[in-house]
Parts: sequence; C-alpha cells; structure tokens
Amino acid sequence: MIETSGTKERLLIAFGSSSLLARAILPKLKPFDVYHLMSTKKGTVELAHGNQNMVEVECSSIDAIIDKFEEMRLPKRSGLSEIAVISFVGISDDGIFKNLDSLEIDHLIDVNFRSNTYLASAIIKYFGVGSTSLTFISSSRALLGDRGITMYSATKHALHGLVKGLALEYGRFGVRANVLSLGVAPVGLVNKVPEKRLEDIVKRSANGKVIGIDSVLQSLEFLQANKDVNGSVLYCDGGYF
Repeated sequence: MIETSGTKERLLIAFGSSSLLARAILPKLKPFDVYHLMSTKKGTVELAHGNQNMVEVECSSIDAIIDKFEEMRLPKRSGLSEIAVISFVGISDDGIFKNLDSLEIDHLIDVNFRSNTYLASAIIKYFGVGSTSLTFISSSRALLGDRGITMYSATKHALHGLVKGLALEYGRFGVRANVLSLGVAPVGLVNKVPEKRLEDIVKRSANGKVIGIDSVLQSLEFLQANKDVNGSVLYCDGGYF
C-alpha cells in the first residue's frame, strides 16, 4: 500500500491482470493508494511501487466474487474516495464458428461476458453506490466483426449493452461504466494472428499501424478521470473501419 496523507484512499481493482496487456499497462497507470489484482491464474504483476501478487479467483457466480472480496478484506466504501475497476479479460475463438462445440461457445460467453457481468454486480453489491469507474476492454472488431472470431465479436459487443444499462441505472449515484475499444495493440491476442493476416488487419485502420501502449494508457486514464463520460464506447484504434 502506498502511504497517503488523506483520510480516504483510491482503490484500483484490475480483473484479468495476468494478461499481457494488463502487465504492460498497470505499471504505468497513475498511482493508486490500494491495488487489488485478480486473475484466474497465480503470479505477480510489476507495479510502479514494486511487484504485487495476483489473487486467484473463479468467476462462477456473483457470490463467489463477493466471497473473494471478503477474503481479500477489501476496504469498505466509507474509507474510499474512489473505486476504479479495469477488466482486461478476453479470449478469442479457436476456429470458425461451425467448428465450435457447445463447451467452446459457453466458455467464450463465460469469459468475455458473463464474468464481466458478475464482476459489475459484485462491485455494486459489495461496495454500494458512490464514485466508481468500471472500464471493460474490448476491440473494434467487436463492432465490425471478422472471419474466425464470431463469438469473440458477439460476446465483446454485448459489453456495449451492459455499460449502457449500468450507466442508466446507477449513473445518478456516481457509478460510471464504459468500454475501451482497442485496435491492434502489440500485445495479447494479436500474438496468435499470422504475420500476413495481421498486416492486412492493420492496413484497414486510418493510421495504418498498431496502436501504442501509451495511447491505451491515456485512454484508460481519461475514462477514469472524466466524470461526464458514462455508458460510452471510446475507440482507441487508429481509425479502424
């Protein structure tokens, strides 16, 4: 925990913090007073003030996440000035749609959408309403679609509806929910894309190049800081069409 002179602290909860994108972003974020890193895996993440362990969590239900919050002894709302939540979770299809079986489809829904829905519900139930920023990482292809990622696009696009609903229900009480929709970043799922295919994808953007990690960082910090952005999708994709 970073020492702070104030009586209330700023809390960051990073979900899916084992992802390569999370590992690239988290050390560069403006510092928070309290960090809680959650993932389906064990390990550590480098932060500005040193390495921190990730807490292993299964998002099988809302109650399971709340139980984990209680086990982690997360501070209550009364001791916090602000809560920021970033969800980095995301997996892509492993083959064309007709070849996906029921278990594979269910897994994509569970990881990309259901876990984020459970997380949002657990945050509101555990902390109550107040100054809260929920940011879900998505992709431009969630809106545009592409061959071979039908379920990825469908499940990520569902986040757009989730943040609209959360904003309308809880915005007046200080809760904000937004999607950060990224183009091709040099980490994460793009590592699975063949080089020639990746070149073709990048060429579709107006800028014609991958987006920078610093651009992703600036977009995240904008969504956290700007109190009038709610229920929105912010595109950081270099103009992907």
